[in-house]
Amino acid sequence: MGLLPASFWGPFRVDVFPPVRSGPSGAAGTPHFTGEENAGRHASCQLGGPQAGIKTQKALNDDMIRDEDIPLRNPSVEAHRVTGGAVLHDLGRDQVFAVTALAREVWEHCDGNTPLQKIDRRVSDRADIPSPTSPDGLRQVVSHLSDQDLLFVHRPDPTADGGTAVGRGDQADGPGATTLNVVFGSHQVKVKTTAPRFERAVRRLFHGLIGRETGAETVDVLTAEEAGDGVSVRSPQARGGEARPLTAAVQRLKRTVLLRFMEARRDLIWLHAGAAARNGTAVLVAGPSGGGKSTTIADLCRSGWTHVSDDLTPYDPDTGRVVPLPVTIAYRQSGEKQSLEEEPSGLPKTHVDLEAGRLQDAPVRPEAVFFPAFEADRPAGVEEQAAPEAAVSLVESCQNASRHQGETVRELSRLAGRVSSFRLRHDGQTDIGGLLAPVLG
Repeated sequence: MGLLPASFWGPFRVDVFPPVRSGPSGAAGTPHFTGEENAGRHASCQLGGPQAGIKTQKALNDDMIRDEDIPLRNPSVEAHRVTGGAVLHDLGRDQVFAVTALAREVWEHCDGNTPLQKIDRRVSDRADIPSPTSPDGLRQVVSHLSDQDLLFVHRPDPTADGGTAVGRGDQADGPGATTLNVVFGSHQVKVKTTAPRFERAVRRLFHGLIGRETGAETVDVLTAEEAGDGVSVRSPQARGGEARPLTAAVQRLKRTVLLRFMEARRDLIWLHAGAAARNGTAVLVAGPSGGGKSTTIADLCRSGWTHVSDDLTPYDPDTGRVVPLPVTIAYRQSGEKQSLEEEPSGLPKTHVDLEAGRLQDAPVRPEAVFFPAFEADRPAGVEEQAAPEAAVSLVESCQNASRHQGETVRELSRLAGRVSSFRLRHDGQTDIGGLLAPVLG
């Protein structure tokens, strides 16, 4: 494969290697792209063919980037240092990029908190890194990295003409704007909004995760604004936000925030599960949507347990502990007028607001796992589940199994082998807390 023309990259060189695939018209080891994929490739790239390797998007001109702009690394990209530069692997697109030492250094400083001017000073202080060849050299580096979706750029202050942020998303700052920092460990997502009703909903949803401005690495900056009767949620990683009803907009934000945390902590095994803790140990409640995970966690918390997580639980295979991610519990509850034949997934959700003291603040080791299932035609009950079957169910609930590959099966089999596992049947009106009490003691 050849190199991209130096003139295309300005002060630094980026070589793009397209995904290697096999297919009907391409032998193994030969780049093979469908017509749809070719439509998104950059015509200037000569690697593996005239249209292989680069996804076209709106390019940034160097003069669009300002000293106060804040670049943010794409959280789906991993960096692997090599002599003279680095290889950046975009896991989302399955593409790799070779960058020089200067581009590597700039990319590593783009933490979503540091303005370009400060990055310039830090890079210039490095004696082992070649300085940009012109005053605009750093802007060119950022511009090219942004064009390749390796980083995104947002502007902390509105432009003088009321314009939008550079990059691929807009930012709504200024009078009346509120910034909420949703924090998970050493990472955070900033949520900026001028919509009071959206702010209230986000504060309720992430009550246990909203914190003050810290040194946590920013992995995304989301902007929400009123748009007609709905709310538009946008990210520097997307061109614009579609107006949605408030509930749908909040759910979109929730999914985006949790995805960013999953991307930032790829070392964790992320389970479609909830968790609650008591006396230094926890129980996991895993399974598909509509089974009753959140209902079970809500019942346990009403019985005095502390809230660890709802719907998505990070498990650290190195420590054997679950990491708290206390998103506010939201569960579906049947009323007297609801038919027992109706699936819980079709019911509106009820939120459980807990005080800070009822939220788990440290990783905790699970001692049991429950797999709830809604079964209206069978008596409610709890029965033991064999470890091999529990292991398979845990693997099925893993949200990032492809990332860990065989390690996921190994670690979750180990977990299933050391905890007690149970099937939990309920009909939507069962007192789950009372049902579990004899088992949990």
